[in-house]
Amino acid sequence: MHVLARVSITSGNNDPNLPPILVYQMNNGELSLLGTLGYKFRRWKDYGSYLRNYSDYGNDFAHSKTIPFNCGLELSEADLKSGTIYVVLKKQGCFNRVKKDYGNPEIEYNDGN
Repeated sequence: MHVLARVSITSGNNDPNLPPILVYQMNNGELSLLGTLGYKFRRWKDYGSYLRNYSDYGNDFAHSKTIPFNCGLELSEADLKSGTIYVVLKKQGCFNRVKKDYGNPEIEYNDGN
């Protein structure tokens, strides 16, 4: 089972940090953290830009004011059924844009872990 969110981030900054999207569960009056949604670019201009053959300026805040993302987290079915789920944004522990040494796509946002 998955918790999914479709978000669009708008920024005037060329290299913004993206807020972490946390998933909590309420059980017996206490919140427990289940995890943090990961960011993935929602779309690429085409497969060639995904493979790094050329740039996709639609996924770069230096060229686009708003970028769409898909965010997700895999949870067990038991977690989803055992209590109320809350999705919360946080200001600290933001995701940063990084360039990977290998794999596609070359650019991603991660939380530093």
